[in-house]
Amino acid sequence: MNIITPSTLSVGTFPCPNCRELINAESDQCSYCSARIEPGVADAATSLQEMTMKAVDHGSSIGHLSTVMSILYGLSFAIYFYFGPFLWQTKQFRGIVSLLFFCIGTAIFIVSAFSLPTWYFRYGKLASLDGDYKRAKRKWLIASVTWLSIAVIFIVFAIVFRALGFQIRFST
Repeated sequence: MNIITPSTLSVGTFPCPNCRELINAESDQCSYCSARIEPGVADAATSLQEMTMKAVDHGSSIGHLSTVMSILYGLSFAIYFYFGPFLWQTKQFRGIVSLLFFCIGTAIFIVSAFSLPTWYFRYGKLASLDGDYKRAKRKWLIASVTWLSIAVIFIVFAIVFRALGFQIRFST
């Protein structure tokens, strides 16, 4: 019986410098184009490929967080201001549901405040030609713009509500 463990899966791969097909890091010759591979080049390329894969995974997670955060904030405001009076007769219940979505969205907003710069400083300047890396970089950019937009909206709402004299009250 063959048991697959992380140590058996740790063989690195990298794109061949000649034909760009993924090859085993331990091979000394490309199995596709028969180009000769030097061990130093293989090690450097394998390291870059591993960093690229981590960047893609982390970038994908950041993109998903940004999407979920936007949806939660949208639902929070839609439930409270638009759909709330039609769906729930009690203002208190609609406020609780809206506040729940808002708090979860804010938690994701805070996590994103740390994840976005972390991704940029770790992976933002990789010299990779991988198409998945380019998509991950685009997802990071979209998530950054989304985060900044929400931050600006928060600031504008705070200024407008303060100027109009609104106060947040938690009692009925």
